[in-house]
Amino acid sequence: MRCPTIPGDGVHPGARSSQRSSQRSSQRSSRLRVAALAALFVVVLVLAAARVPAAFADTSTFPGTFSADKYPRYLPTDHTTVAMQIELDGSTPYHFTDGFYYLKLAFCPTSTFDPVAARGYTWNPTSSTWVQAQQDWADFPQVDVINDVVQVGTNNGVLWRFAQFGDESVATSGLSTTWYAFWLLAPVGRPVQAEVCASPVQVTLLDMATDGGWLHNATASGIASAQYGSRAETTPGGYAAPWALSKVEPNQGDGVAACDDGAQDVIPAAAYAGGFSLYAPYSSSAPFKLWVAEQKGVETWPSPAAATLQVPAPDTNVAVSNTAGADMTPPSAPGTLTATPTTAGIRLDWGSASDAVGVTGYRVYRWTDATPINGVITYTPFHRLLPSPGSWVTTSGATTYLDSAVTPGVSYHYEVRAIDAASNVGPRSGTATAVATADFSPPVTTATGLRADARSGWTDHRVTVTLASTDGLGGSGVAATRYRIGWGTWTPYVKPIHIVRPGSHEVEYYSIDGVGNREATHAGYVNIDSGRPTCVALRNVTVKAGKVALLSYRISDPLPTCGWARVRIVIYAKRRVVMRLPIAGVATNKALRRAVRIKLRKGAYTWTVSARDLAGNAQRLTARRRLTVI
Repeated sequence: MRCPTIPGDGVHPGARSSQRSSQRSSQRSSRLRVAALAALFVVVLVLAAARVPAAFADTSTFPGTFSADKYPRYLPTDHTTVAMQIELDGSTPYHFTDGFYYLKLAFCPTSTFDPVAARGYTWNPTSSTWVQAQQDWADFPQVDVINDVVQVGTNNGVLWRFAQFGDESVATSGLSTTWYAFWLLAPVGRPVQAEVCASPVQVTLLDMATDGGWLHNATASGIASAQYGSRAETTPGGYAAPWALSKVEPNQGDGVAACDDGAQDVIPAAAYAGGFSLYAPYSSSAPFKLWVAEQKGVETWPSPAAATLQVPAPDTNVAVSNTAGADMTPPSAPGTLTATPTTAGIRLDWGSASDAVGVTGYRVYRWTDATPINGVITYTPFHRLLPSPGSWVTTSGATTYLDSAVTPGVSYHYEVRAIDAASNVGPRSGTATAVATADFSPPVTTATGLRADARSGWTDHRVTVTLASTDGLGGSGVAATRYRIGWGTWTPYVKPIHIVRPGSHEVEYYSIDGVGNREATHAGYVNIDSGRPTCVALRNVTVKAGKVALLSYRISDPLPTCGWARVRIVIYAKRRVVMRLPIAGVATNKALRRAVRIKLRKGAYTWTVSARDLAGNAQRLTARRRLTVI
């Protein structure tokens, strides 16, 4: 039998179905391979993002640099401000896209940029803030780049920038003191690819606490302009390699008009034109020169130019003067510094510093513990000067200070420096630390053995008073409990108080906690009456049956007395009691009488009176008189 001819492509339907199945399988495999590659790419990106802080992103290099005479060779590890000039002048085309870029200054321990190890702060003049290297790009200052030239007004291509290293822990970490300065650019709005200058410069870290000191002008330098060449520097010789570099301000400051470093800015309150703040290594055998110039190569101050100087002691700030014989010797460090939390703040006390001319005041600095930035801590906190009203000099000769601007529960660290009349500043004191109190509630003291007033609760024996104090959950603890009896001396409470002397005794007491919260003074009374009262029936009484008889008597109670007693009058017919009359709340030591209606038969009776005072003392004998009913 012949098979029928199939119209179309001439392929048997069964073969066509098998072919389509194979094609679909191949397409599925291809899609799976693409998805796997995409997933792998995502994993790589995630791992890369985990390794590099978001503040840096990926980096490549561009031909930016620092000119040889426009960056410092020494870099203080603290928050001392350093001035630098960066250059991107188009001489080596890189073909930046015209527009605005974020600018970051950073320091690394290697000549190859390492975003994880990077340190440093960049001053943002727009937000007036210091931006730490690990912060997000959006926090950094912006510059405008046109045709591979950084636009900075009339000085195109040369830009003053200010930085701080800001990590004093590096000085004791065992790392090398040789580091490298970088500057980076990232396009505003798309900082996914940071550009790193191709030519970082080498700097030497300087631990100012032990190996460096600062200098500032104590008289006007005469620099009246703020052009980019107006600068001050310390060098071992000429301009080629400055140790430290400062932009001279036409008024005052430490090279950055709006970002003065509180720990080093000691320009006197009376503004000296052409202010600057510099630093230099401390060495008894390494003098240096200080230059202040309005333009490169033209030294204008001090006179004579290029004066030879030395840092007299590490961790000091010397007032450089143009006057012969001026005081350039800083005070000593203050004595032991202590910090004590109180309910009003944290109180600081320290020992006096000494100075050849005389200490005029002290400067107090404060900082808190470092917190992570984008998950890491690569800085030590800034030691901020605590100002006093109207003056940068914190205290005028006093050796105590109350820091009231504190947050409960926060740990604060402090140090103090002395300053003299010439604005020389001495080395820092030791560090003192205190946690601001979160305890604003006084203790509560409970007394046992006391009465509310002098009229109640009398007793005829010794009284023991106990005081128990608590400071509540989360309190600082009871520091002391004090008491006094009568108008006596306040005495620390250490054990129960025993009072035996008769009389009414007022006992006052209060407690104070560990941060000075004082409880209000409380008072209670101990009332002791040990004397027995004596009752006297004053006269015999004759009364008609059914009428009222007045029974007169007197209660005598020796002083000190509670003043009141309970009285019982009893009438007897021979030895048989025929009437009882209790009387409460009877005043003692006065003549009394009681009206009693007599409902007895005619005859002879006896009436007696006895008393027990409110302290419990009972009379020994009962007084007797005759009662005749007619």
